[in-house]
Amino acid sequence: MFVVIAAVADAGPRAATPTGIAGFVTPTIIQFCAALLISAILSAPWPGHHFVQLAMGLLGLGGIVYSIAVWRRVRGITTYTMVTHLTLQRIQREQEKPGK
Repeated sequence: MFVVIAAVADAGPRAATPTGIAGFVTPTIIQFCAALLISAILSAPWPGHHFVQLAMGLLGLGGIVYSIAVWRRVRGITTYTMVTHLTLQRIQREQEKPGK
C-alpha cells in the first residue's frame, strides 16, 4: 500500500489529492483492520454468545456508517473519472475471443 501511495504522489499534483487518498486508500486499510478485528472477536473466549452478537452488531453498524461517509467523500472527487468505455471494450474483446 505504501508503494502505491508513494508512486501516485510522485505522479504529479493532480494525481494524488488528500480527498482521493481518503476516498480510495483509507477504506482498504480500514477493511483489512476490520477483518483482523472480526477474527479477534470471534477467537476470544466470551462468557456467552450475547456479547459476541453485540460486538459483531456494533462492528457492522460502524461499517455501515463508515461506508456512507466514504461514499460521500468519493462523490466529491473531481480529479478521477471512471473509464467505463475501456472496461466495456475489454469485456467485448473477451467475448469475441475464439473458443468461448
